[in-house]
Amino acid sequence: MSSLALFQFAFATLLPVVVTVVMHLLQHRTVFGQQPFFVQQIVIGLAFGGVAIFGTEFGIPALDATMNVRDAAPLAAGLVFGWPAGVLAGVIGGVERWFAALWGKGMFTRLACSVATVLVGFYAAALRKLLFDNKRPTALVAFGVGVVGEVLHLLLIFLTNTSHTERAFSVVRVCSAPMILCNGLAVMLCVLVVSLLQREPLRSAPQERPLAHSIQAWMCVVMAAGFVVTTLFTFSVQSRLMVEQTTALLRLNVEDARKAIVGATNDVEQQIVVIVQDRHVGESGGLVVADSEGTIKSTYDTMNGKSLDDTGLSDVLSITKPNTLFVASLAGVPAYGMYLVAEGYHIIALLPVSEAQFSRNVAMLVTTFMEVLVFAALFAAVYSLIKILVVHKIMRVNGTLGQIMDGDLDAQVDVRSNKEFALLSQDINLAVEALKNAIADAEARFDADLEYARTIQRSALPMVFPPYPNRKEFQIFALMDPANEVGGDFYDFYLLDEEHLAFLVADVSGKGIPAAMFMMRAKTVLKNLAESGLPVEEVLARGNDQICEGNEAEMFVTCWMGVIDLATGCVAFGNAGHNPPVIIRGDGTCELCKVRPNMVLGGIQGIPYRRHELDMQPGDVLFLYTDGVTEATNEQEELFGEKRLLEVLGACADNDVEDICKLVHASVDEYVGAALQFDDITALALRFVGGK
Repeated sequence: MSSLALFQFAFATLLPVVVTVVMHLLQHRTVFGQQPFFVQQIVIGLAFGGVAIFGTEFGIPALDATMNVRDAAPLAAGLVFGWPAGVLAGVIGGVERWFAALWGKGMFTRLACSVATVLVGFYAAALRKLLFDNKRPTALVAFGVGVVGEVLHLLLIFLTNTSHTERAFSVVRVCSAPMILCNGLAVMLCVLVVSLLQREPLRSAPQERPLAHSIQAWMCVVMAAGFVVTTLFTFSVQSRLMVEQTTALLRLNVEDARKAIVGATNDVEQQIVVIVQDRHVGESGGLVVADSEGTIKSTYDTMNGKSLDDTGLSDVLSITKPNTLFVASLAGVPAYGMYLVAEGYHIIALLPVSEAQFSRNVAMLVTTFMEVLVFAALFAAVYSLIKILVVHKIMRVNGTLGQIMDGDLDAQVDVRSNKEFALLSQDINLAVEALKNAIADAEARFDADLEYARTIQRSALPMVFPPYPNRKEFQIFALMDPANEVGGDFYDFYLLDEEHLAFLVADVSGKGIPAAMFMMRAKTVLKNLAESGLPVEEVLARGNDQICEGNEAEMFVTCWMGVIDLATGCVAFGNAGHNPPVIIRGDGTCELCKVRPNMVLGGIQGIPYRRHELDMQPGDVLFLYTDGVTEATNEQEELFGEKRLLEVLGACADNDVEDICKLVHASVDEYVGAALQFDDITALALRFVGGK
């Protein structure tokens, strides 16, 4: 093959790869990818049909055929882009190949090549649709698909030319290696280049590799090994049979010639020519009679159209034994031979090696091609069975496990196609049932623990109302409704002496048990400091310092704390980042008691806190609350807000303190509706009555 022919064949091999890159980029980077599926498939099929035509028109003439890489186009279109594209490209390439014979593109292989190109288009489409679930195969499998497609093509040359076996064999022998290799490489490169364009790893870790790809790879390895072993074994058996048949044929010819010479009634040398002509060996072999010195006595002394060399024949006779098969190059032609000695003559039967091996080579070629197709069919059948019986069942199991992992513990694995999957389903279901029971037990224990915690937290808050039945100067009521079983809000109140009552509402950052634990600590710290007689600003300052110590969780507390002089109604208070309370005057007017708040408790040590005062007149009510009231959210995600709180309080200004707290809570619940409670709700109402 010339350098130009090699370049031409290499270009034809790479052309499908180039078109694959172009079509892939069009699909993923232009508006072409937004077109309907079949519109894309038609365009891609036409493009690869053009590639198939190029393969035919620029193929390399070889005997009665044209050596080409035409079949790679429909194979690449079907495997990489979709089954309609593969079918369309195959039909275009096959039809054009039929008419190409009219202008000299191989009439002898016309039918085989045309049918093969159409078939490989349907072959690629069937693999993509049925075997690979509309996904690209691995590069190794793609190479195997290309090889199998081209083997089918070459085998069709034999099937469509059974009356010209020798001619068909010559064509296939010349074309098979380059066409099989280049078509397989072209399809493999098309798959590989798309993987690179999509930035898929060429080799993924085993745990990231799909099971189907692993099965494909290992089946390719196993099938290739089986193919090599069976081919070598078949070749060995066929070679042995060929030698035995050749030996029997030559022995029969020399023995018949010997009998004729021994039984000759006239002069032997005059009968030799007739004897040799009557017992010619094969189509191109020969039967030679020579004297004891090796000089040929027969005139019919040609083999494969060439005259024998007396000297060469004499040399062969001198180193071989009678009735033993030998191989020698006579008249420039390798040949099998055997001779006997009779009546002083050497009777030599000769058969060219090429003629002796022809039947073996044809049988081996056809057998090898059939083995490729059989192994390919076996691959498809076994892979399909594994996919149906194993892979799909595993995917079903994984799907149910995904539901279970998402929290649906009532999902049941129900894959019972065989004993193994039935046992697996049963074991998973039993494990999930045990998990459900364990979770239920744990939830029950946790609920019990939370109930204990709720009881402990409530017991830490003043829950008896009225708390001081003998004191008539004030009325007080408070409630706390946690969003969870326990909360971070708290309230507290206690008499510091006969004339001063401390009261507060606080909100710990966070919710649940951590907030409840932090709340207990903060409540204890503030009460101890307040009962020591410190003014309210010092209680907050020192309380902040103590809460900051060891606060590794970095939680904090907002707090509004006041101390009322029960004789005058003067309230000294401090605000540590908390909501402003509402003062409800005796005439029913309401207003927020806004001052500039200080830093939250537990934020930064050493922060000073300011003291503020407000005067309460007899009949006035001070309403304290946490942000669970004003920031309560309804289903439209709208806040309850301070304005609505003032409206509710203004409407119930004459109610007693218990009714005020409960009415506010009921208004919040009504506003929230079906929405989940956003935060803990805490409220405290203090009415100053005055006098003793």
